Amino acid sequence: MKRFLSLFLLIMCFTLVSGSFNAVSAKEVAQYRWKMATLAPDGVGWAKHIKSVVFPAIKEATNGNLVVKTYWGGVMGDEEEYIKKMRIGQLQGAGFAGQGTVLVCPEIAVLTLPFLFNNYAEVDYIKKKMSPTFDGLMKQNGYYMLFLADQDFDQVISTKKPLAKLEDFKGVRFIEWYGAIEVSLLQSLGAQPIRVQVPEIASSIRLGTCEAAIGPSLWIVGSQLHTTVKYINPLKIRYSPSLIAITIDTWHKLPEEYRKEYFRIRERVMGEYGARVREDNAKGLEALFGYGVRKVTTSPADLEVMKKKTRAVWNSMSDDLYPRELLDEVMGYLDEFRGKGGGKRSTWSSDDTETRSEGGAHVRAVQEKLKGLGYYKSRVDGMTGPSTYWAIQRYQKAKGLAVTGGINAETLKSLGIQ
Repeated sequence: MKRFLSLFLLIMCFTLVSGSFNAVSAKEVAQYRWKMATLAPDGVGWAKHIKSVVFPAIKEATNGNLVVKTYWGGVMGDEEEYIKKMRIGQLQGAGFAGQGTVLVCPEIAVLTLPFLFNNYAEVDYIKKKMSPTFDGLMKQNGYYMLFLADQDFDQVISTKKPLAKLEDFKGVRFIEWYGAIEVSLLQSLGAQPIRVQVPEIASSIRLGTCEAAIGPSLWIVGSQLHTTVKYINPLKIRYSPSLIAITIDTWHKLPEEYRKEYFRIRERVMGEYGARVREDNAKGLEALFGYGVRKVTTSPADLEVMKKKTRAVWNSMSDDLYPRELLDEVMGYLDEFRGKGGGKRSTWSSDDTETRSEGGAHVRAVQEKLKGLGYYKSRVDGMTGPSTYWAIQRYQKAKGLAVTGGINAETLKSLGIQ
């Protein structure tokens, strides 16, 4: 159903599954057999990295005793359906993009906070230091993390005008598809998030229903939107991970020696694969500029303004989408890394009352109204978080309003809020 994502990462994270688990020929005798699914079509370009890096590692770790049937191109449904089928045993695992990764393990959404990372060196440091934490969270959610990779640093793309500074975002119609963090991010920038169903995203851009979006540049290449998209701002507004996950029961059915060996080589395999994919991503972005898409540059001063404006999103998601302690752990390691490298240390504080108070009277009023109507179950705190987002969506759907999850004039009027 979500064909957009097959284009979105057809040469990225979904290829993880498309290649990595055919380590044994179907003609060979294998004791362990898995069924995996991916939205990526067979034969996509990045599969060569899987075949040269991951295939040999999987075969090595299992002594050639594992074969997996891979369902390509979304024939087993979308990412939500993969999760359902994994829970009932129809699938043993799947590959997920950024959005799907968060569906599998909501706490990993902490990595997608706006302007959290400055570069891939920081990403790699966090992955290495927090690998035990993420493994534990995955296990709590019922999965084993075979591979935590990158979707990319998502860029800001636009069809109408360059988006370089905070004022440029005001009122711009942005596609919203990624979830609650994206809604809060766009609202904090003054943009107008418009919820678009995944299969309709490319057409929404072509038809002008929306004029901007946040996503990886390779999606533009894959969906052939380079003639419609006029501007790209590669300001690293959001890092998006990707994931290969199997159910924890599937993992524990493998012999202990296989599990230990795969765990031993996992970091090396991820590093080798990631380096090649990142190089390809960079080439894809440069190709778009070669096609005539204009590069937008944000000044350091304007970047700091946007970072400060979006910082409230970090707190508004805490203790709802992810534990506050998890964000504190991420920031602690980032400060450790930046201190070693001489980089600028963060000013993050989990007790930052200034950022926690930026939700505004409208958010509190909406929460109070929705709580009274039975749509909102969390505490009324005036901060936009996932619970508020989903409550608004349920209310909008029930009332026949445009289902955006955002606080707009139509929703306020329906709730009787001035």
